[in-house]
Amino acid sequence: MNKGDFLGSCDGFNSAIAGYQPFGVGVYPNPFTDFTEIHYDLLEEGSLTLAIYDFNGNLLETPVDGLTAVGEYQYIFYGASYPGNMFYLIVHYQGHEVVSNTYTLIGN
Repeated sequence: MNKGDFLGSCDGFNSAIAGYQPFGVGVYPNPFTDFTEIHYDLLEEGSLTLAIYDFNGNLLETPVDGLTAVGEYQYIFYGASYPGNMFYLIVHYQGHEVVSNTYTLIGN
């Protein structure tokens, strides 16, 4: 698995991690120029937070923070509008950190 790969719905992890709910996220392209698309889907309604940080750990954007309905979603992150070229996406679902990945802007 590589950074930015689509993780799917994660159904296989349900029985392995108590309290974990089906959730999937993918970011494409990575590396990116100007912007990248964050795609995520929920198979069950739940509390979801998507947070994007810069290389120094400063919070840049929180596109989602709260109760989220079942469905497929997309968010476009315009990394070129921020200084630096490395960003972190951290996703919490139902209080558990389920994704933590690095994304790279090229040409900034």
